[in-house]
Amino acid sequence: MGELVFLALALAVCGVLYGMSFDFKTSVLDTSGGAAFWPRIVIVFLACFIIFRGIQVIKNKDNRQFVFGELFRGSRLFFLLSLTGYIVLFKYVGYLVSTMLFLLIAVNVFYKITRDNFGSVRSIVTRNAVVVAFAFGCYFFFAKVVHIALPQGTIWSGIVG
Repeated sequence: MGELVFLALALAVCGVLYGMSFDFKTSVLDTSGGAAFWPRIVIVFLACFIIFRGIQVIKNKDNRQFVFGELFRGSRLFFLLSLTGYIVLFKYVGYLVSTMLFLLIAVNVFYKITRDNFGSVRSIVTRNAVVVAFAFGCYFFFAKVVHIALPQGTIWSGIVG
């Protein structure tokens, strides 16, 4: 029952965030959907996953006790703290640097947690190259293809500008 309450709260947060996206300013000449387009897509996907999980819990009649405190232990705590760090760094070092740092740290730490080692040198290099390529690919897609202005960071704008 506790998990259903948690999922309902998460779904309510999705609803609030979706509603807030209507306050994003959009030019009358913009036909791309504006700045709210991608956040809305992410929110809708998240809401669908929350609803799907709720259906699973109800259907399976999962009797395991949901302990809210478990969300703040072990690998979940690490992810929460690293995500918080990513959000804080986003403002100061911009999208590209903060995304690369977050993904490099999170992927490697979770690899270590699940496998009890970091893998071979070849595995580490390949994994990190894929992460860096993914960060650059996302940057290219959003900044160059979809023309969404991504934060450059106050540190870089002070150096460059």
